Amino acid sequence: MCPGMARFLVDLTGRERPRILYIGTAMAEDPAAALRAYDHFGGLAEVSRLEFFPWPPEELQSVVLGQDLIFVGGGNSAN
Repeated sequence: MCPGMARFLVDLTGRERPRILYIGTAMAEDPAAALRAYDHFGGLAEVSRLEFFPWPPEELQSVVLGQDLIFVGGGNSAN
């Protein structure tokens, strides 16, 4: 992701410091990809990570609905 894309996505939320949820399931929850998401958004937002293994995550609905932006990492969508 280019640096301007992270700023663009954060600006779409309309919040000064939005809550961003990173979902890396499409990349089999690759730790390096998660670190990149934190690098891209860390200075702009409060970033958290949703893990699906093991299934189901605790309080999934409230976690997801409590976010301003959900960012899904690329990869194999079937994963």
